[in-house]
Amino acid sequence: MKRFYLYFLLLFSISLHANEQCDLIASIYGAEAGFNYQTMVVKDGSRAYFYSAPDKNCRLATFIISGDQVEVFREIGEIKGVEYLYIRYRDINNQFVTGWVQAQFFQSLKSKITTSKKCANIKEQQIGISFPVKNNHYQIIGNKKANFYSAPDDSCIVDDVFVIPGDQVSGQEDAEGTFILVNYYTSTGEIVRGWIKKERLWQLNHGDSYRNDINPSSLDLAIRVVSLWMNVEYSCHFYEGINDNNRFRLLVREDHQSSRCRGGGGDPATTPVVAYFDIDKITGEVDFDGLNNEL
Repeated sequence: MKRFYLYFLLLFSISLHANEQCDLIASIYGAEAGFNYQTMVVKDGSRAYFYSAPDKNCRLATFIISGDQVEVFREIGEIKGVEYLYIRYRDINNQFVTGWVQAQFFQSLKSKITTSKKCANIKEQQIGISFPVKNNHYQIIGNKKANFYSAPDDSCIVDDVFVIPGDQVSGQEDAEGTFILVNYYTSTGEIVRGWIKKERLWQLNHGDSYRNDINPSSLDLAIRVVSLWMNVEYSCHFYEGINDNNRFRLLVREDHQSSRCRGGGGDPATTPVVAYFDIDKITGEVDFDGLNNEL
């Protein structure tokens, strides 16, 4: 019995150490990973496992299979020869699973929403930090089809992509004005993402639901909030993460390295901190008190 107890204690200690290492890796890349939204599909004959952090030692039991479509929110270049993506997958129960996956098992899908250069510029100017409401499901109303738009502007209508009265969509971002960015999920698992006019949407009393029983990491919820809703892709800023017992702090630094920003080079760690966010690991709530305040 004593030998069994010691063996169990050793296994528990190894598991605890592994979780701590994965949390450390998650905190680093949860801040540093680049933002790049796209839809992808698991390649034929493949099985793609989820990871609690972008490291081969942080693999979880959950996986998706060939033909499953996902949304990609972030990406990381090679870590020990492997590229990783942060994705969201909608399961058969209409619940979302989020986490890291290895990029080698996925291929890109062409968006049904075509975007002109003019509309792409409009979209970039509109996008900012915007959290969807809790009840972010909407039903299409009216007596005719509701067209998608590639950007929140009347000139960016997509004539051949639309939903019809009675269809339900999931609100993702609210632009000032008359549009909401939505996802429409077809019966075959396809993902259509674009803007729809608010006047065609009736808000329902329910919203997106996420699986919280997949990833044991204490950072799971915080990384999800950052990755899905706090995109800095179109701004000249980047994040630096600080992980402690109860919160995940993001320092927002000026980007002096990218060519589209100042492009002056130098050490990223010495660039100015212009704001910070604190994300509660338990609730996922974001404290914006640090915005525009000196540290």
